[in-house]
Amino acid sequence: MDTDENRRTFFRIEDRLQISYKRIGPDELSELVDKLYRDELDHFSVASEIMALRTEAAPLMRQISSQSADIANYLSSLDQRLELLARTVAARDSDLTEHPPRDCNLSASGIAIGVDQPLQAGEMLEVSLLLLPSYAGVRAIAEVVDCTPSTAQQTEAAYQLRLNFSHMREKDRDLLIKHIIQRQGEMLRKRREDQYS
Repeated sequence: MDTDENRRTFFRIEDRLQISYKRIGPDELSELVDKLYRDELDHFSVASEIMALRTEAAPLMRQISSQSADIANYLSSLDQRLELLARTVAARDSDLTEHPPRDCNLSASGIAIGVDQPLQAGEMLEVSLLLLPSYAGVRAIAEVVDCTPSTAQQTEAAYQLRLNFSHMREKDRDLLIKHIIQRQGEMLRKRREDQYS
């Protein structure tokens, strides 16, 4: 699928998240792609895994809720505690704590973000995203589409970096799509509220 077609396949939103990336040499790419697709749980992905499990359990939770509101409330409380713990672990143990949240243009196929150092089109990067406010971690291998000098309207950073996610676990892409849809819903609600206030 070419880049222009990809751009139309997924919703794009203006968002704010934490990101870190590092260049990948050609000799490292194969090993990093293999590592990405292995289903290993680490501190960074705990919140993401909890969110995926919550989504899987949603039908069961609705059924429990219809039978016993007290049990459903208790399970919901436990779920919130686990999520808080996962957020704490992800935030503390991630190298992303050194990177403040930044504005970006995000889709399930890629990201555009302001950076201070230029990168070359075609370079491969290992990318870690920390989605806010859920603190869900998403990892991907991305290709630099382009990196151009920023205009004053785009960002305060020196360059505008555009990346295409070339490798991402399917559950991470699903998580990213869910995040984007939730953020779109929040933006639409805010726009309606602003319109009527």
